[in-house]
Amino acid sequence: MPLASFRIRPLLLSTLLLSACGAPLESTSLPPDETPGQVESAMCAGLSVTSLTLAGASSYGGELGSAGNWAVSTFANGVRLEYYVDGQSQGWSEMASPTGTWYHSSSNIACGTHTLQVRAWPMVIDSNGNRTTCTAQGPSVVSSTFSQTCPSASMQCYRNNNQQVTCTGYASGGTGSHTPVWQQVNRFNHIPEPYVSMPWYEGYWSHVFYCEAPMYASMEDAQVQIQFRVEDSTGMGSTESSNYFYCKEYSVEQPYIDP
Repeated sequence: MPLASFRIRPLLLSTLLLSACGAPLESTSLPPDETPGQVESAMCAGLSVTSLTLAGASSYGGELGSAGNWAVSTFANGVRLEYYVDGQSQGWSEMASPTGTWYHSSSNIACGTHTLQVRAWPMVIDSNGNRTTCTAQGPSVVSSTFSQTCPSASMQCYRNNNQQVTCTGYASGGTGSHTPVWQQVNRFNHIPEPYVSMPWYEGYWSHVFYCEAPMYASMEDAQVQIQFRVEDSTGMGSTESSNYFYCKEYSVEQPYIDP
C-alpha cells in the first residue's frame, strides 16, 4: 500500500470516531509532496458498494415507482445513486449513510416494456459536508424490467350516404374503464394543409361524421379523416386509429373497414 494510504486511513478513521462523538474536526493541510488527486485516490482506496438491491419496479398511469437497499464498505459513509430507464438518465440521489433504503420515481413512462437500471458508487463525507464520490472502480449495477400497460383502440366505419359515415370505436387493454375520444379532419385535393373541423373531444362509442366541403370546392374534392383513440381510467392514452372516406357515390350501408 502506498505511503499516502497509510497516512490518510488513520486520519479518516479518527475523523469518523470524532464525528460520532460530536467532537469538532481539526482542519489539516496536505504535505507538500501530495496533490489533491493523490489524496482522493488514497481516501477511496479499498472502498466499495458491498450491497445494492432492487426490490422491483412497476408503472401505473405513466408513473414509475421503485425501491431497494444499499450498503457500503468500512470507511465509506455515503452512496451516490443514479437511475436510468432504457439508458436515459432519470436523475440521481446522494445518501449520507453507510446503509439504507433508496426510493425512485419517474413520470411520463410510455407504453410497453422498459428497463430500469440503478448505478451506485461509495462516497466519503467529512464533518464539513464535503463529499467525495469514489468512481475509479466503476459503479455497482442492478436492473429490472417493468411494463406500462396502455389501452388499444380500433374502429369500423359504414357509409350512410354519399356525404356521411357512421363510425364505431372499440377498446381493449389498459386499466379500468375506457373513454372514447374522436377527431375529424377534412382534406381537399387543391389545399395542401388539412382543415380540422372537429378538434379532439370525448364522445359516444358511435358517431356520425359529415363531409364539409368549402363553398369554392366540390364534394368530390373533399376527403374526411376520422381519428379515434381511447383513454383508460389512469389517463393513459392509446395510439390513434384512422379512417378515410371521400364524398363520392358509394352503395348505401357498404362497409368501409379500417385497414
